[in-house]
This record gives sequence, structure tokens and C-alpha cells, in this order.
Amino acid sequence: MRKIRWSVEFVLVFCFALPFALLALKLSLKAGQFLGLLLYAAWGSRRRIAIDNIEQAVAAGGLAIYVPAKVIARRSFMNLGKSFAEIVKVYFGMGRGIIDSIEARGLENFYKAKEKGKGVLFITGHCGNWQLTALGFGARGETISVIARTQNNPYLNRIVEKVRRRYGNRVIYKENALMAVLP
Repeated sequence: MRKIRWSVEFVLVFCFALPFALLALKLSLKAGQFLGLLLYAAWGSRRRIAIDNIEQAVAAGGLAIYVPAKVIARRSFMNLGKSFAEIVKVYFGMGRGIIDSIEARGLENFYKAKEKGKGVLFITGHCGNWQLTALGFGARGETISVIARTQNNPYLNRIVEKVRRRYGNRVIYKENALMAVLP
């Protein structure tokens, strides 16, 4: 029964994602932003969590906020939709231009640390298109290991892992990740 559910989920995700892959890049990104806007409007519980988190972060940091938290949250949802469109294009093999356009700043710090021969650990949040960051790094010839959660659907997980490997990333699943990261 689970295999049937996984197969149906896989087909649904594929059918939902395919139009984003087939559209021209600019149109795909606009469609992604629109998807994010729809999710912002329809997914009230996540919208409220996002707004509350923004307000708490601003208050905790003692910052003055010039843009209402609702606006920031809406823009974040739109950016997440755009990120979805970008990653779909990459996963369908139509995103090399996206990968090549990634700009990395501060690489000199990475190379200095790498010269020491002890390994380098990047700690990052899910900011911007974090999937593209890792893929872009690997595509430039720097094989890196990424720690990831296994997807609930093994068919989708296989695709995600295959793409990560195609772009030079090694996947370490978060179960027992510490042992795999330590030298």
C-alpha cells in the first residue's frame, strides 16, 4: 500500500512540477512567485507562523522594522515559490544557466581554510535558495558533503539524491551525521 501511495505522490509532484520546468525561465520564476503568493493567501497557519517569527526576531534583536512583518512574510513566500521554480528547472535538467549564475562571495576565506587540510564546515540556515547554493558550489568543482533529511517518499528521495550527486555533492543523511562529519 505504501508503494502505491509513494508512486501516486511521485506522479503528482512530477505533473505539478513539469509546467515550471517547461516554461521559459522568466515566466517560470513569475509563476513560482505567484505560487508563493497563493500559498501565502491560502495557508493561514504557516502565514501566521512566519509573521510571528519575523516579529519575534525583530523584537529580540532590538531592531526597528520599517516594513510590516506581513509584507516581509508575503515576499518570503513569493521568494520560496521562485526558489521552487528554479530548483524544478535544475532537477529537470534545464537549469544549467541558473547554476552558472550563482555568485559566491568570500570564496577566498574558504580556500584559505581548505589549504590547512583540516576540512571546512559551513553552517547555514534555509535562507534564500539553499538548494542552489550547495549545487552551485559542487558544480564549480568543489565536492562538498551536505547533511540532509531523508525524504518521506523514497522515489522522490532518489531523484533529489541523484541531482545532488550530479552536481558534485555527497549526501550525508542526518541520522548519524555527526560521525560522518568528524574526521
